[in-house]
Amino acid sequence: MEKINYLIVNLVIIFIFNSCLDIAHDTRNLKIFNNSNSIVYCLMSDSDLFTNPYISYKESGLEKRNILKENTFITYPINPKTWEEYIKSAKNGKLRLFFISKDSLDKNGWKRVLTNNIYTKVYKLDMKEIKKMKWEFIYNGK
Repeated sequence: MEKINYLIVNLVIIFIFNSCLDIAHDTRNLKIFNNSNSIVYCLMSDSDLFTNPYISYKESGLEKRNILKENTFITYPINPKTWEEYIKSAKNGKLRLFFISKDSLDKNGWKRVLTNNIYTKVYKLDMKEIKKMKWEFIYNGK
């Protein structure tokens, strides 16, 4: 009986420990700075298109969460995956940073911008480039 109790306790401990592995997440954040002279919006994706998420986003949420005024920054956490997993699973192993000018957004609106992929600039970054930048991307508007 003592051996069975010992076995049960150990199995419970192993089960608990194993379930904790799924909870761990990457705590690094990618910081995006706007060093340009204009307001832009930044969106991150793992592919060249950013049309599908439009269906599930509210325009006010997109605007508030992704705005980069002059000389400000936003951060992107990556949960629950690690950055390495996210970027490895991205098309060609690179994440995309889509920048949209305020003028373009005012003229076209979120739905048209995202549906027709109207972006001011797109950057494709792999893990090596992100580490080299020390997790800080500077957008200068060029």
